[in-house]
Amino acid sequence: MAAKNNIHNADGTFYFDATGGVAFLAGKSRRKLLYYALVQKGLNNYVVPVLQFLLENQTTVAIVNPLLLFFTALKKCTKHCSPKRVEMDFSWAIIHSVLQVLNCTTIHVYIKYCYMLITAKIPADTDTIVIHICSAHMVKTCRDYLRDKVPNKVIRQNAIKAFSLLQNCTQLTKMEDVWRMIVVVFSSRYKAKRVEESIKRFQEMPELVEDVSPNEDHGKKTFCIMDLR
Repeated sequence: MAAKNNIHNADGTFYFDATGGVAFLAGKSRRKLLYYALVQKGLNNYVVPVLQFLLENQTTVAIVNPLLLFFTALKKCTKHCSPKRVEMDFSWAIIHSVLQVLNCTTIHVYIKYCYMLITAKIPADTDTIVIHICSAHMVKTCRDYLRDKVPNKVIRQNAIKAFSLLQNCTQLTKMEDVWRMIVVVFSSRYKAKRVEESIKRFQEMPELVEDVSPNEDHGKKTFCIMDLR
């Protein structure tokens, strides 16, 4: 009923993620189980779980089944049972599962559809559910990748800021403009006038990077509705 009300009366956005360490298998192995939750915003932004389940692994085959059972049951309650948007962690298994269950498609087809849409080659398909990757997870992935490859902290922080600026663009033309500026800032050997102007512009752009603790459980971020776009 909560999921039905969200689709009909709210923004139709759901948040899907998994986290470990919540439960363990009985016995000597004490192997961790993964806790999955599909949640939505409730009153006063409280988190309302509409689907919860435990799995031993994170594979597309394992995740598809409970998702399919849930949305099949939801379809019996209402004809308009599809969410408008699903936000999730950067997990290929989760991404593939949601695309298969809700859009009946693959990641390759969906990315092609997104590109055709933002380049105005096709109109928006209202039946296609929008898939978003949590911005906080993406910033963490970028930071973890750069930590060992870029020893200089200042350069590393500016690189993370550059990534954040790109991922927060909402228009392709804006993204292309930001990308050109980043290329000038990071690849120019000489401090020409154009380079100085690009550096100044880059420094003046708002800092949109969240200060994420390396030891923080980023699965909880999605459950707490951390929307940094």
